Amino acid sequence: MKKFLCITTLALAAVAVFSCKEQNPDQTVAEAKFSDMAYLTDGLIVEDAAGNISGYVYGAALNEANPYEIFVPVNSYDEAVHIFLKLLPKGAQLTTNGKTLSWPMTDRKANPEGEAVLSPSTAPGEAGTLTIGSSRLSVHFVSVWPENADDIRDYMNAVYPVGTVVSKPDVGGFGEGDYVVVRQWTPQECGIMIQPLGTDYTCESIGDKNSLPSNNFVHQVFLALEAWPGYSEVLGSLDYRYLTRLSREASDGTEWCAVNLKHDGEYWLLSSSATPVRRVLFYCFAPEGDQLKCWSATAVVKFDLDKPVTSVHVPDYGDGENGSWTK
Repeated sequence: MKKFLCITTLALAAVAVFSCKEQNPDQTVAEAKFSDMAYLTDGLIVEDAAGNISGYVYGAALNEANPYEIFVPVNSYDEAVHIFLKLLPKGAQLTTNGKTLSWPMTDRKANPEGEAVLSPSTAPGEAGTLTIGSSRLSVHFVSVWPENADDIRDYMNAVYPVGTVVSKPDVGGFGEGDYVVVRQWTPQECGIMIQPLGTDYTCESIGDKNSLPSNNFVHQVFLALEAWPGYSEVLGSLDYRYLTRLSREASDGTEWCAVNLKHDGEYWLLSSSATPVRRVLFYCFAPEGDQLKCWSATAVVKFDLDKPVTSVHVPDYGDGENGSWTK
């Protein structure tokens, strides 16, 4: 018990310190408000414009009858706590009751949205469960996993390690070019590949905001980059404001949230603002049977796992193997 409390206390202290970073002078002073439930679910799933699940950021749906039931493999309940904390926004205020963690959620107007509750489980093979208010999503942190998980993980580690450059054609208007793997796939979390665009936009000129990543997802990308010290040798500087699809209504108009991928700073910008922002395109990826499934908010593509093609036009990113794919 003391060990768990110590881990939780340290993690919460880190969240508190992280949330107290000095604000950039350009940042809106007003308190940011969004739907907490939407923020949390955005960190677990990627949905298309129609609200259908394109894929899972953590774990997988092992129950075909219920795609909203997510299973995430862990070795201990402490590991489930670590994942839960990564999914929360900066400054989230948690309450503890023994080993149970609760986060009271509110909507854009600060009205209660229920609680996100992580609690240990006594069910066989299950370390804990996460319920998210009235959301249909539920998360089971389990110690059991399909038997072939180790074999597919070894394959994915060999073919798509961090730093791999993946070349893709145009798919559904989402764009083509070189994507860089910034997070490896594991049974616990999806792989992530990104393409930061080098063009400056404004909030109004950036185009379809439905194709932008969620605020929570950009935070997951930042955590992946933070764990990869050599990313700048491949991707260059990411010290820019990357626009997300998160918005809020302010007294003087609609504001959009942008995130800096170098230091995870958040900026709220009026729709009419001339402040330059950039786009980061992304794909999640995970093996699905004998194929690799790649998905974003606007497109889902698959290709055969056993047919990786060596790319001849990728940038130099240091050690590793170059990989490319076609639709």
